[in-house]
Amino acid sequence: MFPFLLTLTLIQKITGASFKGTCQEFQGLAPLITATSKDISVLRPGEKVPFPIHAGACFVAACDVNKLPEHTIPLISPDPWVSFIELLRHCQTSYAPLETRIHPSAVIHPTAVLKGPCDIGPGTVIDRDAVIGEGCVIGPLVYIGPEVVLGQKCTIQSHVSVINAILEDEVLIQSGARIGQQGFGFAITAKGFLDIPHVGGVRIGKECHIGANSTIDRGMLEDTIIGPYCRIDNLVHIAHNCILGQHVVIAAQVGLSGSCHVKAGCMLGGQVGLAPHVTLAPRTRVAAKSGVMRSTQEEGKEIAGIPATDAAIWKRQVALAWKQVKKGA
Repeated sequence: MFPFLLTLTLIQKITGASFKGTCQEFQGLAPLITATSKDISVLRPGEKVPFPIHAGACFVAACDVNKLPEHTIPLISPDPWVSFIELLRHCQTSYAPLETRIHPSAVIHPTAVLKGPCDIGPGTVIDRDAVIGEGCVIGPLVYIGPEVVLGQKCTIQSHVSVINAILEDEVLIQSGARIGQQGFGFAITAKGFLDIPHVGGVRIGKECHIGANSTIDRGMLEDTIIGPYCRIDNLVHIAHNCILGQHVVIAAQVGLSGSCHVKAGCMLGGQVGLAPHVTLAPRTRVAAKSGVMRSTQEEGKEIAGIPATDAAIWKRQVALAWKQVKKGA
């Protein structure tokens, strides 16, 4: 349910979907199984529908229009799911502060700069010479360290610490994340461990999303860099001096060792591990639970296993191993 009505004309303007029918109004978006006559839903290409459809309108591919009942208006789109997401994004009520609101319990250093309207939650501390961009929303119990820079419209959720970092516009950092802390680096000497000072920072590109309880270490001499438009899931660790290109996707519980370079468009499945100094070629896809010990050279390759190898070879190895196990049984 949204605070405004959706007309078919507006939906067409937002998504480009075509329709035939009267200009009806709708109140919300819903899954196909629960949608009512007041809702808009989506039918993905090839999706089976073993239940009655009651939606008032539905995004659908041209080849699937005959799956909809007469009372459901087809919103014909070459990619129904993308059109549905576009409409949902448009309808989502995003909060943008019109004036600066600082909770009485927040502590703002006198030298910190608030560049425009922003919202700062209870118990938050903004340290000296920090710069907070216009439209930022900072939740409760957040620590923004000295000289940290937040671009415009950044969202920092509760219990986050950001130190030694520069964030570009519209970065989202979810609850509990830690950005810019000391990296895990030391030399082993005859006398024991010799800790290596880390004096670099962290740079996070435009419209990146950092998941809850994820950690990104500062660089040793140079910065740890997260390129624009990356999507980093919960519980991910990115070590010192790593570099991520744009549009990198990292699923939960992935660990990147120091100085890894994950180039543009790579996708890492859950619980993947990268050894130190590994470089992944652009658009490399790494299957979940894989251990990558060596760099890749070929773009767009899928790798899997421990140690990670070509996914097709790994699948054959697994099949052969199972055959041997069955023979032994």
